[in-house]
Amino acid sequence: MSHGAFDPDDEAVPAASFAEGDEVEEIAPAPPRRSAEPAAEEEDPLAAPAYSSGQTEEPEEEDEGDGGFSDEDRLVRVWLEDGRLVKNRISPVWFTKLGPKDSLHNHFREALMMASLDRAAQERDAEQSEPAGPMEDLAALPDEVRAIFESLPFTLDTIEAVGAVAEELGQQYEAAVEAEQSAWAPRSFSGRSQGVTVTVDEWGNTSEVDFDEQWLDQAQVGSLVTHVQHAADRAHEKYVPRQPNEALESLDQEQRLLSTVLTAILNPRKDQR
Repeated sequence: MSHGAFDPDDEAVPAASFAEGDEVEEIAPAPPRRSAEPAAEEEDPLAAPAYSSGQTEEPEEEDEGDGGFSDEDRLVRVWLEDGRLVKNRISPVWFTKLGPKDSLHNHFREALMMASLDRAAQERDAEQSEPAGPMEDLAALPDEVRAIFESLPFTLDTIEAVGAVAEELGQQYEAAVEAEQSAWAPRSFSGRSQGVTVTVDEWGNTSEVDFDEQWLDQAQVGSLVTHVQHAADRAHEKYVPRQPNEALESLDQEQRLLSTVLTAILNPRKDQR
């Protein structure tokens, strides 16, 4: 029997003696002690989880410049390349922070939407640079071709003839666009891994991450991350991009060439004047 700070062999401590028939009060065992230090609060809800293999990883600090996008509650973080999901992370405590009508699916949708909006903004900024116009196209022509265009007479008949061709090309282009729109139908491609289904839209963008709720209740975070990525990879393996409309591309080239011809007629080089 331990006596705290005294050695049990210390003669200064007399042995307890009990008379026969004395009642001994039973002492209930002390409850287990809680740690003197409170558990550290989780600073990063998206820190990399410890996997069931027994390996543990150091928590990753979220870097706003790492190319990833999170939902507002920072339960999910996704990384995409040209719209394709290439990496994801889920908070180990995601299930403790969902509201009664909330779901992990909603947080993935929000993170994917943030990534999509950023990509659209970048593409819009890239398109703001002015495309090459008729003068640039004219300057890029071989000299012999440009000489043929500039040799056309600058007369009313020539201008009317170019205008008639331009009008006909415009009508053909509108008809081709209407035909494409009438035949257009939205498409999507899905991949599945365990209880996760990922959907890719017709443009190749990862758009949805859905879960089987019964499976989700039993899955560990490491397994979730793994199967989300497997499902995304399988969806992209099925993805087939739309083929370009060759008729529209051909008509567009004809319209551009006609515009170059008209520019050459109106802006001949000095030696052709």
